Amino acid sequence: MKIALAQYQPKEEFKLNIDLALRYIDEAGDAGATIICFNQFFLGIVPNKYDRRLIAALAEAAIKNKIAIVTGNLIINKNNCAATSAYFNANGEITNIQSEKTPACGFNAPSLFATGLGPMLALTELEAYDSQVDSLIQDIKPKVILMQSSAISLLEAAAIKKLAIDRSYSQAPLVLAVSMIGKFLNKDYLGCTMAVMQGQILAEAPDSANILLLADADTANCANYQVLRKQVTIPELLQQKLTHEAAH
Repeated sequence: MKIALAQYQPKEEFKLNIDLALRYIDEAGDAGATIICFNQFFLGIVPNKYDRRLIAALAEAAIKNKIAIVTGNLIINKNNCAATSAYFNANGEITNIQSEKTPACGFNAPSLFATGLGPMLALTELEAYDSQVDSLIQDIKPKVILMQSSAISLLEAAAIKKLAIDRSYSQAPLVLAVSMIGKFLNKDYLGCTMAVMQGQILAEAPDSANILLLADADTANCANYQVLRKQVTIPELLQQKLTHEAAH
């Protein structure tokens, strides 16, 4: 399957971010991708109320391009239910699946999706650095882990890359990282968008480029991870970031 990962700088205006996301979805469809993944802040700051037209636009883009979409923060229904990530299948339907064990893990409930690549666990940046996620991974046995991680330094970017590679050896055959870049909420971000399969980097984006990264991955014939799944060591720099952000 061809995977698309959208790395870009969110705009200040919400509507511009919608247009940007839709443009990347069209680009991914034109490239023959079957799934596109976005960063947690793919729309910048999301209004705290349901936007029917936004959901309809994403659904229509999925149908038009015959592509599944993994979003970042989104209000997904009329009850103003917030999701840190949502999954639109190629029919434009939101098919979020939550594991019963997820509420006790991390700061939010990590999202579990049934995708064409197999079960995907989508983690926000803080969830990705939380060692409590390990028990969830051992329980649900994902084929894919998506880390919506962005770096504020080259050292952080290197730590995220190491974590992605380590997880691809011992927690899921395919690990994806998708980042934002540029200035957002008074911080300057470097991208560390990549696709890693069982230790091999399939594709990696430049750290300062607005880019749609494409990678081909076949999870059907990967090694059996049922008995290999184990804890990974979260790099100390990312542990410190988790502690600092959680305290604020």
